[in-house]
This record gives sequence, C-alpha cells and structure tokens, in this order.
Amino acid sequence: METGTYISIAGHALLIGWAFFGIHRNPDPLPFEVQSVSVVTGAEFETILAAQRPPEVAAQPAALTPPPETTATPDPAPQLETTPQATPVTP
Repeated sequence: METGTYISIAGHALLIGWAFFGIHRNPDPLPFEVQSVSVVTGAEFETILAAQRPPEVAAQPAALTPPPETTATPDPAPQLETTPQATPVTP
C-alpha cells in the first residue's frame, strides 16, 4: 500500500473516533433560561384585548363654536428712544 493510503486511513479513523467518543465534549452543560408562561382561557384573552382597544370615535364630529369676534384696536405709535450724548472727559 501507498503512504497516502495509510495517512488517509489514520486520519479517517481519528475523525470517526473523535465524532464517536466526543473528545471535545464539554463536561459542563450550557446554562439556559427558563421562561414562565401562563395559560389563559378564551374569555380572559378577549378581556385583555378589549382593554387594549382604542375607544370608539363618533362618525360625525361635534360642531365647533366660532371664536368670539374681537374689535381690532390700532397699535399705539412707537415711541422713539433718545440716546444720551457722551460728554468728553478731559485728563
């Protein structure tokens, strides 16, 4: 037999042995989370859904009342501000 055949047989034997015996098997199991659930009846489910439904809106909205009319008053004329003149300081 050829050398390549021996290498192939040895490689396949190691691969099958590793898969069969699990050389890299982790001795510690992986942690997992438990989710708590509760069973509800159909009636309880309907009450839950009814609490989440938005309130019904009327097809015709109520008529709006017009705002009260106000009389327009003219704004007073703006007053001009006078700026004080700077006095020169002599040293």
